[in-house]
Amino acid sequence: ADRLAGCVVSRPASNIGIMDSTMANLRQNWERLGNRFYRKQEVYAMSWFEAPGSPNNVDLSKFIVAVGPFGGPIALVRDASKILQVRGAAARPGIDVYSPAGIRISHIPWDKGQIAGMGWTDSEQLAVVLRDGEVRLFDIKGNQLHAFSMDPLVREHGVKDMKMVFGGTGLVVRTNNDLFFALSDFSDPRPGPMAKVIGLDERVDERGIASWAILPQERSLEVLVSYDNNLFVLNRKECNELVLAEAQLDVFLSMTVSPNGKLIALFTASGKIWIISTDFQENITSFDAAAKVPPRQLEWCGSDAVVAYWDQLGTGTDTLLMIGPEGTWLNYSYNCRLQLHTEVDGLRILSTEKHEFLQAVPLVVESTGRIGSSMSPGAMLLYARQEFDARKPLADDLIRDIRDNTEHPDSLSVAIHECIQAAGHEWDPQVQRSLLKAARFGMDFIDLPPTEFIGMCETLRVLFHVREFQVAIPLTLRQYQLLSIDVLVDRLIARQLFWLAFEICQYLKLENNKATNRVLANWASAMIRSHPGNDEEVASAIISKLSGTKGISYAQIAQAALSRRALAVRLLEMEPKAAEQIPLLLSMNEDAIALEKAIASGDTDLAYFVVMHLKSKWSRGQFFRVINQYPVARDLFINYCRQADPKMLHEFYFQQDAFYESGCLEVKTAYSAPTPEDRAAALKAASELFAKSRDHQFQAAATAEQAKLLSYQRQLGDSLRKPLMNLPLGDTVFQCILSNDQDGANRLKKEFKIPDKRFWWIKVKALAEARNWTEMEKFAKAKKSPIGYAPFVEECLAMHNRPEAKRYIPRLNPDQRVPYALRVGDFDMALEVVFTTKNEELLNMVQAAAKEQNRPDVLRTIAEKLG
Repeated sequence: ADRLAGCVVSRPASNIGIMDSTMANLRQNWERLGNRFYRKQEVYAMSWFEAPGSPNNVDLSKFIVAVGPFGGPIALVRDASKILQVRGAAARPGIDVYSPAGIRISHIPWDKGQIAGMGWTDSEQLAVVLRDGEVRLFDIKGNQLHAFSMDPLVREHGVKDMKMVFGGTGLVVRTNNDLFFALSDFSDPRPGPMAKVIGLDERVDERGIASWAILPQERSLEVLVSYDNNLFVLNRKECNELVLAEAQLDVFLSMTVSPNGKLIALFTASGKIWIISTDFQENITSFDAAAKVPPRQLEWCGSDAVVAYWDQLGTGTDTLLMIGPEGTWLNYSYNCRLQLHTEVDGLRILSTEKHEFLQAVPLVVESTGRIGSSMSPGAMLLYARQEFDARKPLADDLIRDIRDNTEHPDSLSVAIHECIQAAGHEWDPQVQRSLLKAARFGMDFIDLPPTEFIGMCETLRVLFHVREFQVAIPLTLRQYQLLSIDVLVDRLIARQLFWLAFEICQYLKLENNKATNRVLANWASAMIRSHPGNDEEVASAIISKLSGTKGISYAQIAQAALSRRALAVRLLEMEPKAAEQIPLLLSMNEDAIALEKAIASGDTDLAYFVVMHLKSKWSRGQFFRVINQYPVARDLFINYCRQADPKMLHEFYFQQDAFYESGCLEVKTAYSAPTPEDRAAALKAASELFAKSRDHQFQAAATAEQAKLLSYQRQLGDSLRKPLMNLPLGDTVFQCILSNDQDGANRLKKEFKIPDKRFWWIKVKALAEARNWTEMEKFAKAKKSPIGYAPFVEECLAMHNRPEAKRYIPRLNPDQRVPYALRVGDFDMALEVVFTTKNEELLNMVQAAAKEQNRPDVLRTIAEKLG
């Protein structure tokens, strides 16, 4: 607990006199409003008008003021419709952005048109709405991020006023002719018109709309409009009139919706403040403010109470009137102009001198600070710790009373929880420390996990540092929890408070160091933008700082250095992920480096990406020359072209004098050609390409012969009336013989120089299949067979023609004659050969066949011969 602190705001001890200073400090500035206590405390003494060029003793009512939600920045610009005397540097036109402590963050010079209003988005971007309907978005440092127009009708009629959705997610503008246009999401700006107010076009006077407010819905926006003693609810499609009781009929001059969207406060022309539910079914309270003029601002203090602000309401002083749900009220007076801003749990009050925060005392703080006979467990534990520090025995009695409470056995754990939570809601470091010490004291008497205690210690340490004057992000505990630590880190980065963001990330160990790396990457990007010196020096400084940091994205850093190519390339050399390097290198026109790194990465998809990018970027000649220098890229490109763009591949091969590859491509083209003529032409072109290569003369000749074969196949196919295209040469000859076109087969043999053995094999097989036994016999007798006569026998047997097979067996040599004679069942021929040649092996073959076929007569003949 000794390491903890809160916001650097100290206050004199209250003169309560019942308990010690801790309880007094806890209850100081509390004021009762109905059944709740409220407190108003100074957060910062403002220093915004001490900045060079800032006006002194400025009247905030003469400025358009935009206050960011969740302790956000403050933007000021002079209201052109109001007279303001300025001198010197302060007279320069522009928007000034200040921290909540009044420290100037940035200045946006302005000559872009008259401003109708401003507001901060949920991502802390300043939305500036011009009278012509244009919306410009700036970051906190004054850099323009985006611009868009609301609608042509807005430009035509002009903007009268605008309001932001609570929390900054969207905005609504009203034109000078009382039309409404809404933007529900800044991340996807699609503004559109709202429905028209019923009866507005038929008005005969110039009163117009008295007031309006935004009713946020889950998926859309609605606008509540007061016109002619009635209330209307507008959305994108329709306008609905609310039916009010006669006593409620009035002109509502001002209205505001609570942060939780459940209540709405309206100020009537009769000087009353009426609080109702946003479904208009429940009348919460009606308070007579006895004011003849509407308040300058009507705001909610959280969702608990309404605050009306009048400047110089007949008394010479400015007045804040706070009204609670029961109609109770509190009054505050000021001698300077104010600007109010509603937060989710309170109200920020800005003046030229100080920044205050008004809020309902959190219930846990209220119960812990309660004194008397009905003290809560947390209050008793706090009292016990004080008695313990004073070394008084009452501390032991108090602990026993809490721990041994039979009605509430968990009173001690409740007391610890109350002290921890109360510490989180406090701003004073001394009060925080006392409450946490009390919680720690109670933990010595109970077995309780320290998770909540440790978490609150970490939270308070973070809140202390972001609340400091030089940082000035005055978050309450509830705001911090709603905002999230990730968003807080992003806001510190936007303010370029990198050291603090880095320390917070490391202290809380966020996202396994991902958040820390995000901070470092943004620091490096900011360093690049703010140091226009030597690129190598800047790169060395960044690399030395980030070396050893795992997961850092050098590509993200290099993005900020695109205008400094050498620096960007130097940083990208440190990026380990090629997928992040490559796109940036390509955007910088470092194409050769990108290609080399893509190839070196081994990632085929990445290499394809670069190759296709270069293909679309360069002329074909340049692309072909470069891609040929990288074998991997060339192969990828060739593979792509084979599948998607063969014509480009042909151009690539032609330019590289790759005759063999071009010829192969032509061959592939030939066999996908739609007509025989196209196929023949492609094969002829392939042959010519092969012929240009000294090492591929065989391919040239083979391709030429294939083209010639296609020509013969077309002619023969026409004459035989059968398809011969694309058949191999042997099959073509076979088909000719099968069709008894012996002349055509002989022409093919002669033209393509088919060897005799191959031709005889083809012809014997074809004649047998055609069962042209006469032609086969003539063919066998024409001249001595170069393949012998066994094929004749085999083919006859294949066609189951034994008699024809027996015709050719005598022409076989003795070793072949016996087996074939046995196959055709001619044992006499087999025995004749056996006894003529006196071959014992052949004799054994015949005997075995006789036994197998049960031929005793053959066996007797053999026995007689051997006798």
